[in-house]
Amino acid sequence: MIAAEHHTDFRHVPVPSGIKELDALCGGGLDRGTTTLILGPVGTGKSTLALQYAIQMADQGKRCMLFTFDETRSVLLSEPKRWGSSCKKPSKAGRDYDTAS
Repeated sequence: MIAAEHHTDFRHVPVPSGIKELDALCGGGLDRGTTTLILGPVGTGKSTLALQYAIQMADQGKRCMLFTFDETRSVLLSEPKRWGSSCKKPSKAGRDYDTAS
C-alpha cells in the first residue's frame, strides 16, 4: 500500500480530544488526516490518550482507527469505564458502536 496512491478529500482542521486543557496544549487538537505516534513508558496513559480521541470521534459519528501494541481488545475496551466514560462497545464490524456492554 502506497499512501500517495490513495487520495481522499478532507478538511484540514484540528480534531479535539474533548479535554479543554489537552486541546489547548495541542493547538486545538490533533490535525485531521495526519498520523500521530504516542510514545512513552508502560503505564503512562498512551492507550488511554489515543482512546480519548477515538471516543470523541465516535461520539460525533465519525470513523477513526486505533492501532495498539501489547494491548488486548478487552483491556482497551474496559479502560473507559475506569475513568468514567460512557463509551459504548464497538460493533464486531468495527464500523459503528453497539449499545451492548
